[in-house]
Amino acid sequence: MSVLRILVYACLVTLQAAAHKRDVLDKPNIVWIVADDLGYGDLASYGHPTQEYGGVDAMAKKGLRFTQAYVPDTLCTPSRAAFLTGRYPARLGMYGLTKRVLLPFNPKGLNRSEITVPEALKSAGYTTGMVGKWHLGINRTPNMDGYYLPSNHGFDFVGINHPNTNNHKCEETRREPAVERCFIYRGNHIVSQPFRHDNLTDMMVQDAVGFFERNKRRPFFFYMALFQPHVPLRVNPRFHLSSRRGRIGDNLNEMNWAVSEVNSALKRLRIHKNTLVIFHSDHGPQAEFCAEGGNAGILSGYKTNSWEGGVRVPFITYWPGVIKPGVSREVITSLDLFPTFVNLTGGTMPTDRAYDGLNIRDTLLYGAASPHGALFFYCADRLMAVRYGNYKLHFHTHRLRTPSFFAIDGVCGNGGEATGQFYLDCVNCRGDCISDHDPPLVFDVEKDPSEIYALNITETPGLAFVVETVAEHVRAHEETMTVAPPLFDEVDRSVVPCCNPPHCRCNYTPPPPEWDY
Repeated sequence: MSVLRILVYACLVTLQAAAHKRDVLDKPNIVWIVADDLGYGDLASYGHPTQEYGGVDAMAKKGLRFTQAYVPDTLCTPSRAAFLTGRYPARLGMYGLTKRVLLPFNPKGLNRSEITVPEALKSAGYTTGMVGKWHLGINRTPNMDGYYLPSNHGFDFVGINHPNTNNHKCEETRREPAVERCFIYRGNHIVSQPFRHDNLTDMMVQDAVGFFERNKRRPFFFYMALFQPHVPLRVNPRFHLSSRRGRIGDNLNEMNWAVSEVNSALKRLRIHKNTLVIFHSDHGPQAEFCAEGGNAGILSGYKTNSWEGGVRVPFITYWPGVIKPGVSREVITSLDLFPTFVNLTGGTMPTDRAYDGLNIRDTLLYGAASPHGALFFYCADRLMAVRYGNYKLHFHTHRLRTPSFFAIDGVCGNGGEATGQFYLDCVNCRGDCISDHDPPLVFDVEKDPSEIYALNITETPGLAFVVETVAEHVRAHEETMTVAPPLFDEVDRSVVPCCNPPHCRCNYTPPPPEWDY
């Protein structure tokens, strides 16, 4: 080969490499994985001493692990509505005065006028898909119209999914599983009512990998909403007795396997270097099930309340060659993902509504400081707490119970098979189990993430100024905060899904996925 040809070849290789690098940041694929009820201390990479190392921990080792990542609400429906739209649940009406999540007999759901992440990315040229838990509404009318299902919120492909949420009443060992809560869909159609859990994660992984294979040559967005470790703690037999932690450990090992399979598929298809993978939980663990309900680590609180254990979650970003591996202590929230995804994909943020998340692209890619001034934590339409700098201010708090209290009721160790009196001990946003604080309770959560030592506002230097500053942030926030009417309280049992009325029992062979998009 002549010197000239060698030089030309070298130039071509250099240009191709440069083009590839540009392509990595130009229309990257996005895979968004969300766990259900996973506590801050449940993973080996977040300090659990006996949980086995797995696929999520491998992501944490090779990616960027956040230690101060938050969610805006502490129950499934409002949290998911918020991070899929970038807006606080109260703006969306995704709350109730008597209920805090959507149930199958509720004829309301996430309004179709709201813009979700997949809808925003479709306008940027993306193909979108999902599997897993939805929990943002099902039917509006008795004829099984599927008005609120994912296909009506921007998803081109919807594989195996549960439009509501898994429930202890779906436990296979029960004499009569509650068919009004226990159904699995493929796309817009019921394929099993009630359903078994042993092959559920496998089917979700198969659908995810199939989606990647069919879309590897074009930009895609995929949302994988896992069921783990929400009760009931059932797994594929190959994960049974796989963990030293017992059933919840088995459950998390299956979750880790699913995440590993997703990342392995991206690598096998040679698109992993052009794919951003995000993993986080929707909120904290369910303490009423004690050791089988998850672990918040050193944090106080759990699901249903705005103590750190309810709102601070595992959060990992992985993008080989783009995101530098390490640990970030920057304060971020799942609300930030909407504007960040729009920015990364070359989209445009809608201008006809208020957004509460901020673009954290530079925090993810370059380690820049978080753009946040204050984070607000709600229970329904009630502002409970604010994170500002190193401090957390509580205006209202839920009572906290000890594991021994729940054990008295016989719940601990049953993983949801026995529900007892305290399935959700203090879930409402007003009432006898709520304490009001004026002035607010203040903790330095950098030094005291367990929120054990409340600071004296008058005796701590500079703290009175912090409280005044937060009050100004709250006033400014409330000026822009239009609270929508609540959507969770209406009941209409005629909208409950039923595959073959009036029996509501079926086990169909899932039809082939609909790939026509």
